Amino acid sequence: ASSRLVETVKLDNQGLAKLLRDGDVLAIQPISPAFSNAVTLKGYVAEPLRHPYRPGMRILDLIPDKEALISFDFYRKTNALIIEPSKIGKPIPLLDEINWDYATIERLSTEDLSPQVLTFHLGRALLQKDDSQNLLLQPGDVVTVYSRRDIKGPLARQTRLVSLEGEVVSPGVYQLSAGETLKSLLHRAGGLTPQAYVYGLEFSREDTRLRQKENIQNAIARIEAMGTTQSAKEATRLSDASGGATLTAADMSRKLQLTRLSKIEPNGRIALELPPGAENLDDLPDLPLENGDRVHVPSRPGFVTVGGAVSNLNAYLWKSHQTVRDYLQLAGLEEGSDTQQMFIMRADGTIKHAIDHASFLGIGGIQNQRLHPGDSIVVPNQLDYETWGRALVRNLKDWSQIFYQFGLGAAAIKTFKK
Repeated sequence: ASSRLVETVKLDNQGLAKLLRDGDVLAIQPISPAFSNAVTLKGYVAEPLRHPYRPGMRILDLIPDKEALISFDFYRKTNALIIEPSKIGKPIPLLDEINWDYATIERLSTEDLSPQVLTFHLGRALLQKDDSQNLLLQPGDVVTVYSRRDIKGPLARQTRLVSLEGEVVSPGVYQLSAGETLKSLLHRAGGLTPQAYVYGLEFSREDTRLRQKENIQNAIARIEAMGTTQSAKEATRLSDASGGATLTAADMSRKLQLTRLSKIEPNGRIALELPPGAENLDDLPDLPLENGDRVHVPSRPGFVTVGGAVSNLNAYLWKSHQTVRDYLQLAGLEEGSDTQQMFIMRADGTIKHAIDHASFLGIGGIQNQRLHPGDSIVVPNQLDYETWGRALVRNLKDWSQIFYQFGLGAAAIKTFKK
């Protein structure tokens, strides 16, 4: 038998005319993906592209002006404002801030094929025309421009926007200065109007909202797990007693409560724990602000609300001398109400729970608490303490404890009353 041979055949006219025999194996090599005369520009730029390389090519030949760094996403967001004008004025930056301090050139060494990363100062190269930063390029180089979101720099160099709304002399979206606080920003915005209700100031943060949402999902998972275990035990007990499994009232109650809890949309509010008599900016804390924070200063309300297991879900005129008991009499308690688990959601976002105000001989209990304008009273329904509800109450107390842990604010009350 003859030995095997390997032969190279060019795909020209002569090579294509070569005769093949039975048993020959023809292997066609792929085209190399390497570009021998290209320089790549990518990252936060208008058009990530390969550009033809020419001898002596430098950074400014690849990025000739600032317009080359305006991404198409900026124009898409701008055009969307015409279609959705409600977004105008929100703290949503149309353009991510360019990282002018740092950009890179990735290069494969021609000597030992090791990867190299060269850094340069984009601002000095493009804006200041600094020759020391206008680096010479080589074929195959990959130049990357970053945004501040990609690589975070010092706070002083970041663009941070905060929204001021409501009873502010000059409401709007403000760019933060380094070290600016809630109090100093409100001073810069002209202060508060005479109608401002400082005690009810709403301060919301996006990171807090995301954590609240995650905590709600964890709570739902825990309740479902506890409910499944307890329901299985209860079903076994009922099956032994009656000869068949039955859906218990506790199962239906659990499903109803989980449905309500899943509908809650956290608002990211952070309770500032202000004194009820707060009237001016000096009563506010020097709270450092972050990008995306939202501050809403309401006008002073003239009512309190009562929700939950009451006959008349309503808002009632606030009167300084009236207590929780007075408002419960106006709203009327339902038969299934649980006043031992009721709570007050103060206008400043804090919670006053009945357990924390246990009375002695009817003195000092939560029903004797006086309310502030904008406060809300919530009366939960009774839970089935003999089945799954016992474990739930032992671990989470009730829905008001969940509200307290997650700081859900008025959004939670709205869902709770449905």
